[in-house]
Amino acid sequence: MIKKHIQILCLLVGILTTQVVYAQDLFERMQQLKQSEQFEATKLNMIETLQTSEARDLNENLILSIGYLQLKETIETLQNLANERATPRNIRWASYMALARMGDERALMFMISQVQRNGMNDDVVAELLPNLIYTQQRPAFDLIIEALYDDTPRCTSSNPDNDVEILCGYRIMEMLAPVIKDFPLEVEASGDIKTNDYKEALQTLRRWFNLHRTNYVILTETF
Repeated sequence: MIKKHIQILCLLVGILTTQVVYAQDLFERMQQLKQSEQFEATKLNMIETLQTSEARDLNENLILSIGYLQLKETIETLQNLANERATPRNIRWASYMALARMGDERALMFMISQVQRNGMNDDVVAELLPNLIYTQQRPAFDLIIEALYDDTPRCTSSNPDNDVEILCGYRIMEMLAPVIKDFPLEVEASGDIKTNDYKEALQTLRRWFNLHRTNYVILTETF
């Protein structure tokens, strides 16, 4: 039963971390799982699994679940995984993510440095920025918000019939919508910004952050 709980949790985390839009029904299932009678035993089992398994046998979603649940008993193990070059690359990166989520400044700065080193482009926006959002740490969000002000087209349109370069900010504002309190733009059920003019929508968001740059609130009740 405990192992089944871990599998369900890891499945939900895997789904949630690969989507810009957080599916409400999956989040509700996550909350139900956290409130179950078996959940304390599940957490202990997760800690034991991480601390006793070989790196090659670990599941990255298990590690992300540990970060989400703030299982700080695992910090030393995660640091060892992150620092050991023999650790599989996906497990090292997941360890950095979980550590950053639990407030490890070194891990967070390493993640931020990867974005700064690569600059904004399709791959960074699609892969690295959601990882930064997962951390729920303000320096990560500050970096993402700064990218909203870049007026150089560095990303490509998602429209297959319109393969042109666009501002990465158009994609970034959709990533931020679910995780910023009082976000000033309306969002469709699909997660798309509800607008007929993305250029004006981006300007509206920039003006809002000009006013709230020092006091915006990150929503932390979601995954």
